[in-house]
Amino acid sequence: MATTHLDVCAVVPAAGFGRRMQTECPKQYLSIGNQTILEHSVHALLAHPRVKRVVIAISPGDSRFAQLPLANHPRITVVDGGEERAEQWHFIPCWQV
Repeated sequence: MATTHLDVCAVVPAAGFGRRMQTECPKQYLSIGNQTILEHSVHALLAHPRVKRVVIAISPGDSRFAQLPLANHPRITVVDGGEERAEQWHFIPCWQV
């Protein structure tokens, strides 16, 4: 019997400000080595053969994301997220991969 593998669209909720962490910079933009936490996470998802698209929910007015090389990646879609992680999901439409 053949196994069917479906393509995957990964969702990364990255609209938070990390208030509990009490840093000047939102935690998704903190660096580990020469990349942000967000870049490390998204690159890991893109490396998986079944992940065809990554949708990243960022804060409206977020100016940091546009400065990352990820901003122009053809397999990444950016949407406006909510103030809290739970609010980010309703902004994301169903994507056909």
